[in-house]
Amino acid sequence: MNDQTLQRAANLEDLLPKILRSLTEISTDPLADISLSQLRVLRIISECGGTPTAISQDLGLTVSAVTQIANRLERRGLIARSDDPVDRRIKHLALSDSGRELMKRRREMRTRRAAAILCRLPEGRQDELLRSLNELLWASNADTEVEEGS
Repeated sequence: MNDQTLQRAANLEDLLPKILRSLTEISTDPLADISLSQLRVLRIISECGGTPTAISQDLGLTVSAVTQIANRLERRGLIARSDDPVDRRIKHLALSDSGRELMKRRREMRTRRAAAILCRLPEGRQDELLRSLNELLWASNADTEVEEGS
């Protein structure tokens, strides 16, 4: 790795949080009052559901921490627990109707915010940017696969 690549990486590391903050700055976010950990758990549950154990592995948290987060989310009516049909000790987490609606509204708001930002770029640059970001995502996943395989 050369110095120029390290400088680019430092630049990327500096830019990404600023870009994400800009994209997600929505004063009317319906989930603005929940913690980042709760939001991360909600995002995983909305994508694929899961058990506290699976979610804890995905987020690098303890099962106990995920259970506490799930308890808070359940008290707010955002998720529901259900027993596993085979092993009643296993609990499955899913979004409640209310949780699903809030996540949908949040995604729509964030999409509109991203569209407003993208509109400031010519269409060709928008496509180029999305291609580049997809390539960056691919490269980051390829890097993870190499690290896991070593």
